[in-house]
Amino acid sequence: MHERVMLRFMLVAAFVAAAVSCQSEPKQVPQGATAGASSIVGQTQAVCPLLGPSVARPGIYGTDLGITVRAPSAAAQADRLLMLFGDTWVEATTACTYPVTPSDDMQATIPAQRPAILDDPQAAASVCQTLQYTVDDSSDPTTWRRMHLYRDASARSEANLIDTGVNRTPVAAFSDAAHVFGIFVRDEPVACKSSADCPARMLCSSDPGYTGKRIGACSLHVSLAADAAPAYCRSGDDCAAISSCDDLEAGVCLAATPYAAERSGQTPSPSWYADDPRRGIALTMRVASAFWPDRPEDYATGFRFITNKFINVSARSVKHFDPVHPEQNDYTPGTETLLLWGRPTFVASNGWQAPLFLLYQPLANLLDEAGNIRWAPRFFAGYDATGNPAWSDNEADAQPVYGVNEQQPEFDYVNQMSITWFAPLRRWVMVYGGDVPKVNVADPMTGVAAHATFPQSIPGSVYVRSAAHPWGRGTATAAVSDAWSSARPLLTRRAVAQYLACDDAADSSQECNPAPDARHPSDLASTIAGIALATEVSKDDWLSVTAKCIAGDAALGAQRAVTEDAGGHLYGSNVIEEWTRDVSAQTPGLLPDEAAVEFYWNVSTWNPYQVLLLKSVLRTSDLR
Repeated sequence: MHERVMLRFMLVAAFVAAAVSCQSEPKQVPQGATAGASSIVGQTQAVCPLLGPSVARPGIYGTDLGITVRAPSAAAQADRLLMLFGDTWVEATTACTYPVTPSDDMQATIPAQRPAILDDPQAAASVCQTLQYTVDDSSDPTTWRRMHLYRDASARSEANLIDTGVNRTPVAAFSDAAHVFGIFVRDEPVACKSSADCPARMLCSSDPGYTGKRIGACSLHVSLAADAAPAYCRSGDDCAAISSCDDLEAGVCLAATPYAAERSGQTPSPSWYADDPRRGIALTMRVASAFWPDRPEDYATGFRFITNKFINVSARSVKHFDPVHPEQNDYTPGTETLLLWGRPTFVASNGWQAPLFLLYQPLANLLDEAGNIRWAPRFFAGYDATGNPAWSDNEADAQPVYGVNEQQPEFDYVNQMSITWFAPLRRWVMVYGGDVPKVNVADPMTGVAAHATFPQSIPGSVYVRSAAHPWGRGTATAAVSDAWSSARPLLTRRAVAQYLACDDAADSSQECNPAPDARHPSDLASTIAGIALATEVSKDDWLSVTAKCIAGDAALGAQRAVTEDAGGHLYGSNVIEEWTRDVSAQTPGLLPDEAAVEFYWNVSTWNPYQVLLLKSVLRTSDLR
């Protein structure tokens, strides 16, 4: 029985790859220009694993992300930072749970102030033990409290609960001092019949006036949730070999162009969406508040933010923000204004770019008594005729903060990002990058991963960029050094090889982990077989569970058989803003005009599935 089930599993693996990816990726493309310098900047070292297979925390096997935000000042946890984790597994086969778990994200806490123990190199690793979370039944460690996302604040009932299972997670968090807010991604497209159903200057793919390429849905699509979006396609070439591209029951809203940047009196726009309109599909991002003080893990949707540019986001709130007079801005942590950077995707290829956009949102009176969020952002729209930053109420006017006039191509695997103001350096610093398993970017027809069009200079690394202002230069005529810098590697896979599964990039000479997961694909087959034999499981459900399994740690052996890639990967960077400090006085060799900052941050790893805490030191010259 095991062999028969495993054969069935391998047959569907090729089109499962399309299901676990946000979108099917195109076929192989030529190698493109390398982005960023190849020399490592700063000094980075691993401190300890926060959560994952190597941490002795009963009831939790693995997790990712770890987005931090200050708890409300009046809350019982006012001296703690909340830490929002993504899909969190009780055990290695949690990815094969049936019925599908509708809520699998977790919220924990760490100290709000930088722990003094970090000053002791011999004891610093114990700082990961300061992570705390609520367990509802002390006799059962698997009852750690799940985060819940509700449609609104009217009720905390099953009927009002929204699915936040696999690949549906919080992606950013912020606070106005009185409340915590989270932004959640659910791969939730906006259905439409005509362009009138869509936000201003967006199109509906089923509108008679739409003239772009057809958007359909792959048949035999493997869904990870009851309300999951279909696998969109232009033709059968975008689907697995055993699938066809069928018509949609309803259209989807999409952006007409990626952006239109004024240059030399013209406003050219890249052809990315014309080449592949799936890239322009708008999603609903749920802006939610931790509305109920008795259970801070429960979030109520207060606004449905329909966007194409702010799907992969990073949030910071500052003391003072003047959109007209940037010289008056105070970027230190505060609660006057939210700054939100966004990208349209986490991974791009075949020449498509994932540029960085910016919006600001005043935080005063953001949440009303009914749980509604007064979301009215303004988007950075380039510079006006006088050279000052321009802002628009319409996302269609938004322009990238870099990569337009400077002609700096972004590398393909941007992944999650964390953007923080480092006051000693007087710079905004973005930490982002890493890479993805090949199964996530495999061609659904061939199972072969596409080559990166814009590869990183050191593949799989985490990078930094920096700028003087959130959008780069304060004015169009400001010094070039104020603009967003080119990408420079901060952390390589080899530097943390002992925490990653071995592959060509993290080999045994660097003490990588040769067997982070000792299970064999037959163990996975056994799990799937048990599900398949259950009388209440339909064929469609079996396929859905199988899709989840290949995305799980228990399926790493099968993943390797399909893509020849079971090595460790980095992604999901998050800087712990409150733990940064000025170390200029302790850093030897600084030039007279230099400063240095020490900061702590966490990064997620895939194989094993965990979150690592790291420490880095950056000096002014590292960002020039």
